[in-house]
Amino acid sequence: MSKWTEALVELREPLGGVAITPALLAEADAVGGCIERAVAGELDPTGELALGRYPPFLLPGAGAWLTKKRKYDASPGSRAALAFAVRRTLAVGWFLGSSLEMATVVPGRSERDIYNIWAPGFKDAPSNIVGKEMERTIHHAGADAFVAALKDSGMTRALGGSKVRQIGYVISGGGFMLRVIQSAIMEDAEFSGAADLWAKMIAENAMGRARWAWE
Repeated sequence: MSKWTEALVELREPLGGVAITPALLAEADAVGGCIERAVAGELDPTGELALGRYPPFLLPGAGAWLTKKRKYDASPGSRAALAFAVRRTLAVGWFLGSSLEMATVVPGRSERDIYNIWAPGFKDAPSNIVGKEMERTIHHAGADAFVAALKDSGMTRALGGSKVRQIGYVISGGGFMLRVIQSAIMEDAEFSGAADLWAKMIAENAMGRARWAWE
């Protein structure tokens, strides 16, 4: 089992004993490469590789913010602790996305195409899909998970600062949007057009997007 799927399994208790089925874990495994690229971006102490963040980086990646606060030094131990927190928070959003009625995974969508859509739009608002009330649930559940994981490793205080919680909001929202892109919520025509557009913009480094290239 990968660290990503372990993060999902560990949600059983925080989310009230939810069923994490083998089928769900297989669907999660199908985007494991996307998750690890998102984790690497959040661990970047410069913040430049964090998915969906554009200059002037008003809401930075987790590693950049915690570096500024002297809570993260990119050592193996701090990287492992932050990676755990990011995976846990992505898992919250992804799982909540999987619970939606239309969130059936569409077979045949390549992970690379999914990533090319997801990386630039990582910060897209879930409210565009599910409305404000569900968005609040996604954000607050994710922020709580993020703060709890950081607190356990001594990287933030008990309740987390407002910026830490905002970063948790973004990461859990990113997990939610990943499931949306995998699923029938995004229709085939929209998926195909978006995959072609974002692949082109990444290849051409439009607005610096080449930093999110798959390779």
